Amino acid sequence: MTRPDAPGGGRYDVVVVGGGVVGLSSAWKIASQGMTVADADFSANRDWIKQHIRWEFYYRVFGKNVAERARWSEDPEVLQAIESMPKAQSLLSTSQKVYAMRR
Repeated sequence: MTRPDAPGGGRYDVVVVGGGVVGLSSAWKIASQGMTVADADFSANRDWIKQHIRWEFYYRVFGKNVAERARWSEDPEVLQAIESMPKAQSLLSTSQKVYAMRR
């Protein structure tokens, strides 16, 4: 397929129709084998696809608890929240001390 307005001259080996789990997973698998895939949803959701496939694997092999731990251990927002916990605890402690002094 040729699509001149697309990046790289718009030549694709495969066109995936559908942006659901099956379509995006198929596009990811095809792209991982070195072929070019035409699917805007795939390009925009590549990280989510990899995370979801990893979760499915862990869920089927090790169960839900392990799958959930694996999912959240790589989530950038969760990692940022964990990193900011000591600062939050320090702010809470300081505010409690100030509140106690004003009583």
